[in-house]
This record gives sequence, structure tokens and C-alpha cells, in this order.
Amino acid sequence: MRFLGVVSLVLLGACAPVVRSMMFVAPAPPPRAKEHQIRFYRDDRPVCEFEEIGLVTSRKPSFLVSMQEVEESIRARARRMGGDAVIGVSERSEIHGAGVSRAGVHLESDPVYSGTVVRFTDPDCTS
Repeated sequence: MRFLGVVSLVLLGACAPVVRSMMFVAPAPPPRAKEHQIRFYRDDRPVCEFEEIGLVTSRKPSFLVSMQEVEESIRARARRMGGDAVIGVSERSEIHGAGVSRAGVHLESDPVYSGTVVRFTDPDCTS
């Protein structure tokens, strides 16, 4: 029975994106409301003036997690950091293991999204 509990915990842990962040400013700005919209900017920049407040990264740890969940995990962390948007959003692969067999080396990797969390300097600005 204990074995099933451990397996369940491992599977539940694999069902959520792995999010990391780092603040550039201290003290941290107050968090945004849960319904606050966080926009992603890949190549463009927001029209509003902003300050960079930190970095955020989210990794898709298994096939059980969708890329939509990874994106939402970034938005949720950006809200907690007090952000309004994430700029320079990029996707890359992060190698987390490798296997060697007669067929050769197989690298194990996960997709990772990352970007810079920004806060608009004008509180009335939305883009």
C-alpha cells in the first residue's frame, strides 16, 4: 500500500509544470489579482513604458502536461511577482538526462518557456 502512495505522489508531481523565477527589484511589487491579464510578447515590445522586475522559466516535465499549462504557469508566476506582461518569450529544450545503448546516445529533454517579467510604469496602461 505504501508503494502505491509513493507512485501516486510521483505521478502527481509529474502533472504540473516546473516554474522558476528570479526578482530584479527589491522590495518586490505587490502581486496582481488572479484575473489580471498577463500578455506575452515574443518579438515585439509593449507600447507602454515598463520596468523589468524579474525572470520566469517554466518546464514541461512530461507528456501529461500541456504547453497551455506551461504558459499559464508563467502567467500565474508573473502575477505573483507583480508583473503586467512577459517580454522576450522564447522556447527551447532543456536536457535532463541521457541514455546509452547499442543504437547510440539518446538525449532526454523537456520544452522550456522563459521570458522577462515587466511591470508598466503607468498603472492605467494595458499594452
